[in-house]
Amino acid sequence: CSMRITVDEYENWYVDQYAYITDLLQKHGMEDSKPTLVPIQPDECMTVESTCTKGMDIKELSKLAVVKDAQSRVGEINYLAGKTRLDVTYAVSRAASLMTTEPERSSKSSKGILRYLVGTKDYAMRILGPGDLPEKERQLTELAGIPISPGHYDDDVIMAYSDASYGEFNYGAFVIVWGGMCLFWRAGKQELESTSTCESELYAVHEAHTGSKSVHQMLQEMYPGKKWRIIMAIDNTATLSIIKGLIAQHWRTRHLRKRARHLTQ
Repeated sequence: CSMRITVDEYENWYVDQYAYITDLLQKHGMEDSKPTLVPIQPDECMTVESTCTKGMDIKELSKLAVVKDAQSRVGEINYLAGKTRLDVTYAVSRAASLMTTEPERSSKSSKGILRYLVGTKDYAMRILGPGDLPEKERQLTELAGIPISPGHYDDDVIMAYSDASYGEFNYGAFVIVWGGMCLFWRAGKQELESTSTCESELYAVHEAHTGSKSVHQMLQEMYPGKKWRIIMAIDNTATLSIIKGLIAQHWRTRHLRKRARHLTQ
């Protein structure tokens, strides 16, 4: 993914994809293009003569060279937007919405984004380090209006928050926090079907634990010799009871206890 992580003297992180952007611009022959100040160009809404794709099915669309070109550009930029360049997210979503209906216009929008990247390829996503944690905790606690979980701002703690929604479509999410900063999050429909809220919550906790181990490994590589504690923040009483072994053993909950045993260990 050509991601580069640098740390300054205050332990602030800077994550960028300079090499990926450079390769992308060279691939499309735009490394020497005139840069623009914004990802969406002023003439983005102007009518562009485009190939008529009305009535075509997916197979027919996939054979059109202009559609392939539009999809290729959007896919490459969207990968960048989903990693470190959130500033182009809206612009690339606009281009993506036109890939099959107005492919030439989509390609024009993508080129506009690439011109913006010419002048901003050294931009980085900044993640504040653990310095001055008491002041950070005070400011954000006042902003949120509620007390934050113990360990949320500690630089030796990795907090893993998880939650799930049980219903017709089971939805799970988790966020991994270190030093008050979000390092990893995921949200989406759960791949495994659940038969209860407890089971859905347990799946979310298991995914959060896997994510926290990934972040733990990354921190160990960046700060050799330092140790971290992983704290799981769970808001479901039944899930906590299963993990702690407080629920009587029964064949109906055996599969849940087996998954919970992994978390306990």
